[in-house]
Order: sequence, then C-alpha cells, then structure tokens
Amino acid sequence: MGSGDFNESSRVLGELSEQKRLSELISALTQQDLVASVTPLRLRDHVFTFLSGHAVYFALEIQSFNLLESVDGLDPSSARESMLKSTSRLLGSKSPELVQHAIDAEEAAESQYAVILPSLLEQRVDELQNCIVPFTVTGPAGTPRTDYCVANLLRTSYGRRILLAIGKADLVPVISEKEWKTVAKSVKELGHDPDAMLKQVETREWAVMVKSIQAFVDEAHVAHKEIVDLRALRSAWETLRAKKSGQLSSALREVAESMSSACNKQLMTIAQTAIRSERLLAIQALVNSGGIGVADHLEGMLSETDETVRTQVARGFSELVSHEFRRLDGIIQPDSGPIKPRIHQVIATDRGPDLSVLSVLARHKNPLARLEAARTLSASESPELHQILAQMAMDADDRVRYEVVKASPRLSSHLAAEVLRPALSDKCPELQKLATKLARERWSDSEFPI
Repeated sequence: MGSGDFNESSRVLGELSEQKRLSELISALTQQDLVASVTPLRLRDHVFTFLSGHAVYFALEIQSFNLLESVDGLDPSSARESMLKSTSRLLGSKSPELVQHAIDAEEAAESQYAVILPSLLEQRVDELQNCIVPFTVTGPAGTPRTDYCVANLLRTSYGRRILLAIGKADLVPVISEKEWKTVAKSVKELGHDPDAMLKQVETREWAVMVKSIQAFVDEAHVAHKEIVDLRALRSAWETLRAKKSGQLSSALREVAESMSSACNKQLMTIAQTAIRSERLLAIQALVNSGGIGVADHLEGMLSETDETVRTQVARGFSELVSHEFRRLDGIIQPDSGPIKPRIHQVIATDRGPDLSVLSVLARHKNPLARLEAARTLSASESPELHQILAQMAMDADDRVRYEVVKASPRLSSHLAAEVLRPALSDKCPELQKLATKLARERWSDSEFPI
C-alpha cells in the first residue's frame, strides 16, 4: 500500500480475506510505525480497489477497517458482492452512512453498481420534489430582507449541483433573495416548482434552525480522521467535477495533499484542458497519487507543446517510472515516509540489481526515461554501467545522444572512441560540434582511433 502497488495489495487482501486474517492486518495497520506511509485515504484507495467500489468511494461514510472486517472470511468475488448488497441496503433505508448524492452514477453504470441505479435515480428525483426551503423576512416593511436556508436542498443530488454551480455549497448555507432567484430558475429548468419548496418561518424559529445546522457541522468535525479527510476530499472532488472557474486551484491543492487517487479521472482531464497553473497542479496531484494508469497518461502528454507543462509531465513521469522499476526489481524498501524517488536518486551504480533496471531504462520507449537513465549512467564510476551508456550512443533522440557524448571524458579510451566516432557526423549540429571539441581535447588528429 505504501508503495502504491494496487494489483499486489488487492491480491494480498484477497488471500487474507479467504484465510479470515484481515483482522490481523487491521491490527498491524493500527501500529503507528507501520501505518506512517499509509494515510487513511491511501488505505481507503486500496480497500476500494480490492472491493471494486470506486463508484461509492465518496458516498460510503464507513471506515476502511470496518469494511475489511465486514468481508473477512470471504473470497474476493463474494467480498465485492457483499459490499454491493450492503450499499444497496443503505440506499434503500436512506442511511446517513451513505451520502447518495456522492455516488458517481457514471462510474456506477460501468460497474457492478449499475444494479442500484434505478433506485438511486428515482430517489434523486423524489428528494428534490419533496425538498423544503425555509425562508425568513426581516427588516422594516419598506426595505425587507429575505434570507433562504438551502441546507435541505444541499443534501439533494440535483440541488447540490445547482448550489455548487453558483458557489453556494457552504456548511451553513443561507443565501440572499437574488441568489435564490438564480437557484429557482435552475430548479424550474429541472421540471420542479421552486415556489412549492418554500416555507416561511419566524425569526426565532430561524435562529434555532441555523444554530442546529451549525451544531451538526461542528459534530461532523469530530468524526474519525478518515471520514473527516474523506469529506474534505469529496468537496474538492465536487469542485473538480463542476469545473467552477476560480475554485479549481484550491481544490487541486487539497487533492494533491491528500495523496489519494480517487480524483484521478477528473485530474487527467484538467491536466490536459485547463489553464497552465491548474494543469501543473493537476499533474502534481496525479504524481502524488501514484494511481493506476497515471504513468501511461503522463507518457501520452510528453509531446505537450507548452514547455512548462511538458517539463512538469516529464519530471512526474520519470518519478513514477523510477518507482515502478524499483518495485518490479524487488529493491524497493518503503520507509516510514512518503516515497517520491527520482531515477538518479534511487539507482546506485555498483549493485547487481541496478544493472537490469538501467538496462531496461536505457531501452525504454519513452525518450525522457532514456534521458534520465543516461544522466544516471554518466555519473557512474562502474565499467559495467559505462558499457550500457556507450550502447546509447546511437539512440534515436538527440538529447539522449548529447548526454552520452557529454559523458565521454569519463569513459575509457576505447568506449569514448565508440561514442564519439558516430557523433562526429551526427545529424544534430550541436552534438556534432561537442563531439569534435571533446575528440580534439582527448586526441590529436593522428591519434584518434579510426
């Protein structure tokens, strides 16, 4: 979990579940020294991947430990079916443990949760139809002020979207008459009568009602850390989905700090379509998540025309690739902190396993991965690694070949000659110039090995 290997964590969770040993895992994860690199939301990411529950990730306000305990003793298929049935029961009973407006219907339609969609959508229509919006009128008769409490509307799926669109999804949502007119117009466009929702209350009753809402908000802040973090991430997720201008940056920072992969679908879209500053934040959030498919997505962005964005993509891709190769080679050792390695930081130059890692990177289909490998190899003192570097002298990418030529003074005379010989007639003028300069510094014209 700490290293971000979702496939392996799902396999292990499945085995432990079948052996009825998930309780042992839970006991181990509650030890601070073991759980330091596995934050509550990172744990949740892995648990929901194992249970195929991405569609209800934000909706289920149940701790990951409790979910694991509920399926202990079941095989993976039965565990996923059990979670689906539990979610269906919570939806039918309108349990507060299931925030139904946070169920991703689009995600559900493509998963096992498609079976709950009829009930879900019916509930979403009914809740808006039966929603009550209290309002109160204060001030002198000549200049009265009308306030509307949209707390109930905020708890509905469609109403929440309307309020998010106008930036009024506050914890204690009281809006003005002007704002209500905007909301009412949207409600009417959905086929509902906004006037039928209104209920006037007296000033004293209004004060008690607002106070009770605030008390509910305060109580929510003392929930378990995973649920508190989940609510904060859910708010950011909703902002990303609404694509509300002016609010994306703060939401993206929230997601990046969470280290969760739950918002990656939205992040991938923003990383390619938003303004530069938001794209950079989205890319960093993707890298932090280390989620499934992130490296592939970033690899597809390496031809990005914006140089600043392209640089951020390249750095993130190199980080993820280096992490992946280390893990696959069996040399990763997660410590108590987040693992954010770079290729040149994690690969030593004198250990056996690193030879295979660098050999793979030297032939990687992505030129930026090869470039990072060349830079790492050029800093090495190992003859074995110098051999790998020399073999990159014919690389298809100019930047890679340039790094190899630049490193030639560190190579033996024989290897340096192998590197410089083709470079003297290279198609890249800058590289050809550098090769000529380095060859003259090392040999006279009569001495250069032909």
